[in-house]
Amino acid sequence: MKKTIALIATLDTKGVETKYIKDQFITHGKRVIVIDSGILGEAHDIEPDFSRYEVAKHGGYNLDEIRNSGSRGEAVSQMSECVRAVIEKLYTERNIDGVMCVAGAGSMIAVPGMQKLPLGFPKLLVCPLLSGERVFEPFVGTSDIVLMHSVVDILGINGISQKIFDNAIGAMIGMVDNYTPAENEYENHIAITMFGQTTPGVMSAMKKLERSGYTCVIFHANGVGGRSMEELIEKGVFAGVLDYTLSEVAGEELGGLNKSSPTRMEIAGKYGIPQVIVPGCIDFLDVFPVDMEKPEYSDRKVYRHSPAIYLVRVKKGEMAKLGKVFSRKLNASKGPVEIVFPLKGLSQANAEGKALYDSEADNAFLESLKKNISKNIPVHVLDKHINDQLFAEFAAERLLALMRKKD
Repeated sequence: MKKTIALIATLDTKGVETKYIKDQFITHGKRVIVIDSGILGEAHDIEPDFSRYEVAKHGGYNLDEIRNSGSRGEAVSQMSECVRAVIEKLYTERNIDGVMCVAGAGSMIAVPGMQKLPLGFPKLLVCPLLSGERVFEPFVGTSDIVLMHSVVDILGINGISQKIFDNAIGAMIGMVDNYTPAENEYENHIAITMFGQTTPGVMSAMKKLERSGYTCVIFHANGVGGRSMEELIEKGVFAGVLDYTLSEVAGEELGGLNKSSPTRMEIAGKYGIPQVIVPGCIDFLDVFPVDMEKPEYSDRKVYRHSPAIYLVRVKKGEMAKLGKVFSRKLNASKGPVEIVFPLKGLSQANAEGKALYDSEADNAFLESLKKNISKNIPVHVLDKHINDQLFAEFAAERLLALMRKKD
């Protein structure tokens, strides 16, 4: 059976380009389902498989309602719901093997539906907005959408745009030809969070878990990584969670760059997944160099993590606050959970003699945690540093014990 690619574009302005891409896919033996995501005007140069009128209907609207919604932003939001409904229908019915979108600002209509497709399912966006000083989260979210900068605007086929489109076509063909859904492909997977400041400890824990037959999946605790992990937890991917690096919780509560969602550190507990909590990297906030001029950072200990990032020490009172936050989140857990705390430092730069060392502030977190945590949740305190091998192996062993007990 031919592999099928859903091709999304606003056909009132991207008809010529869409036809070229469709014809090339067909030449390479693929089937194409063209989805018109346009709102204004009419389709030109190519007949879609899903007209904009049909797309609107799949989302519970008629197109005139969307056109008269009152603002461009509202119209885009409504049409994106409709495109998502079409994509979900095609995917659920197993009628597509990949999704590609060619668009400018109209990509915001297509990407919400593409972001909902499973990890690994081929999805590619070609767009002139994928460069410069832009935030890319609106395009990617927590998904694995492949982004290709079109260099030129998408209007016509020329010597430059054709090269870009041909590369995108080749990339898409390669992805759909190599993608094979597997049953139970994530069996015995464990999620672990990590930051550069906890890498040695995570590597030691990972080795121990792998020796016990598990596959470890590491998430960078940068704000997006934690959300990605918890979305996969909700999908039942993981047998256990070693939440070794909680910088995102500190960021969400106190500021800095690594902000996550308000529900960070609550999802594993909600679904009863065995978890071990290590409060790694809650002792600092990530900030840009320019932010160091702000008054709230002027009297803090500082560590230069990279040319682009400074780490500023979290103060004693703030650490006590985090102890209460951790307790509130973990006390609601429906599954087994334990906490492992390293007395000799919570990050690489937080060790005796290092730039962020402040045992008094760290102990304020620990005492606040002990005071507020449920008596049913063990708190293990080790006279080790977070990156010591024995500490990391102990944390891994506690997770293994929780998973064995659940089984």
